[in-house]
Amino acid sequence: MDNLEKYIRENAAAFDVEPNSGHFDRFEQKLKEQSGLHRRRLIHRSMRVAAVGVLLIMSGLFVGEHFFSSDVSQDIPVTQEYQQAQFYYKTRIDDGLSTIKNLQGGISDEQRQMLLDELSNVDSLFQQLQEDYKASPDDPRIMEALLRHYRMKAEVIDNIVKDLEKCSVKEQRKVQSSVSL
Repeated sequence: MDNLEKYIRENAAAFDVEPNSGHFDRFEQKLKEQSGLHRRRLIHRSMRVAAVGVLLIMSGLFVGEHFFSSDVSQDIPVTQEYQQAQFYYKTRIDDGLSTIKNLQGGISDEQRQMLLDELSNVDSLFQQLQEDYKASPDDPRIMEALLRHYRMKAEVIDNIVKDLEKCSVKEQRKVQSSVSL
């Protein structure tokens, strides 16, 4: 520190130079530009935070709607509607299973059999729900659980069929491209 003070005292005349004309105007202009840039950055960051907040809220609503809501109203007559929904889902499931059995390509026969076995193993919980339904057929919670099982199984099978069809199409394209070479 002492060396710095000594240097400043010895060269005081060099530090007394006035800035060029317009220096303060240019300095003010730069400060204004930096202030505007800071304001834009603040707005940009705020927009990012708002977007993340909206995404979190929307995903929370999606999860709540799909996993924690009950789709069956407590006071509607469920017997005919339940039977119609059950028939619809059983038909979709059966169609999907037959498509998986008959679809050529995508997976081997051994993999196909393993997949079908796994899908049939999913029904153990379903059988328990059916026993509960027989014990109290008017309980809408049990009917809703049964319908959710059907819906979930139908969606899983639909996704599997779509994936297998994509794989089958890819294999066919590979075969066609190798044949054309």
